Amino acid sequence: MSEQTPSDVDTREFWDAFAERHWEQSPLAYRGKPMARPIDPDKLFATIVRCCESELARPARFTRGTPLKRRLKKRVSQTFRLTPLPFGPEITLRFYVDRAPPRRPFARARYLAGHIARKDVLPRRSDGSFAGYHARIKRLLNPGWRRALGLPDRGYLLAVNFPELLDPELWAWEREFLRNLIARVGINNGGTYNAVFIGDYRRTPFGVHVDAESVFHIPVVGRKAMRAWPPEFVAAHPEIIRVTEYQAFVEDSTLLTAEPGRFIYWPSCDWHIAESAGDGLSVSVALSLIVAGRNPFIPRLGSAKPPPDRSPKTVPLDPGDLQGSVASVPGGLDLRMTQDSSPRIAWLKYATGLGFFNPPLPGPKRTLLPDDVFSGSPEWPVVYLEAGNELLVAANGHVFACPNQPGLKRVIAELNRPGRVTVQSLLEGMDGDAPDGLAFLSELASLTHRAEAASPD
Repeated sequence: MSEQTPSDVDTREFWDAFAERHWEQSPLAYRGKPMARPIDPDKLFATIVRCCESELARPARFTRGTPLKRRLKKRVSQTFRLTPLPFGPEITLRFYVDRAPPRRPFARARYLAGHIARKDVLPRRSDGSFAGYHARIKRLLNPGWRRALGLPDRGYLLAVNFPELLDPELWAWEREFLRNLIARVGINNGGTYNAVFIGDYRRTPFGVHVDAESVFHIPVVGRKAMRAWPPEFVAAHPEIIRVTEYQAFVEDSTLLTAEPGRFIYWPSCDWHIAESAGDGLSVSVALSLIVAGRNPFIPRLGSAKPPPDRSPKTVPLDPGDLQGSVASVPGGLDLRMTQDSSPRIAWLKYATGLGFFNPPLPGPKRTLLPDDVFSGSPEWPVVYLEAGNELLVAANGHVFACPNQPGLKRVIAELNRPGRVTVQSLLEGMDGDAPDGLAFLSELASLTHRAEAASPD
């Protein structure tokens, strides 16, 4: 691979200016040098396929209390969950079809019940790529008889939330991207997640809307276009809320566009809608930092939000000193995002997971061999808190308890240094202070994804 020139996003000057002028203040379309390491579309497609083809995926139930006829008529999406737990790790899938005439904006987004039930509209390994998936879906939605009758082409949108659960590499990319911002403004107080948007939909099916999220939209395939309005304008013109026909308000909006290697950003106060960039297939990752302290998945649809609060909505966190940052729980953190009864455990998960609701699932536990190798990581260290006779050990958004033994602390210190070290060397460094040292290393290997099997001779 040829060496790539660092982009503006890699510089201190860019993030200093972004934190001062744009964070929770104003939208931005980044047009500087392309990112030195953009998101790989083929790897992202493989992740999306794993999300869609999981044996644990199942259709979600319809909303309770809604008559069946209304359910079938008004339901605009279908959800597949990896677990049935309402607050557990999950990956949600939503599929929309753009099919209604302009005067019926809310009917514009209707799902194809039969196809969803059979998962025909979800990506498959046989599609090979986002382009292959797009071609298949376009044939499915626009068969020859529609063209023969001169009917308009139907676009679509597939949205996949929380793919980072199954993709440690994608999550690591996003964590590195956010590191520079968090070092300057602190960490957002309400949680972080991402969603992948795939399709050629004309506009966001549910119209002009607002989220409690400060969003980075990062194109992966094709161009991405968003249109944004400041909250003051929407408060004065509430008729724009949830509409998909907004030509009368275009002059008061900001059009944001970007192609792969660049990104667009808007603060949590801004109302927005995605538009077709006119280039066919678009695939983008929305990296969403929740900052308003409420659940974004229970939106208030009726009217504009209260007057905007443009305060930073962050709590202190230094990514360069995670061990120091977790020493005390900061005020202002929304602990409702977690089921943990202990604020210390919730903060350990939040800090080491860099705020993500669903950091990657732990890897499978296996019996380590003496010649297996750990890779040290000073940038994203393993951290711990002492709790009497226990250590609360945290890495990558997960926490486990173990005996408070000096040998285990020495192992953590060794793993937070750069370089590679064998399991045998780590066990010898414990000096008998940790009789269950191998079980401890196995747990860390599962959480950090940093242990490799010894190379065969």
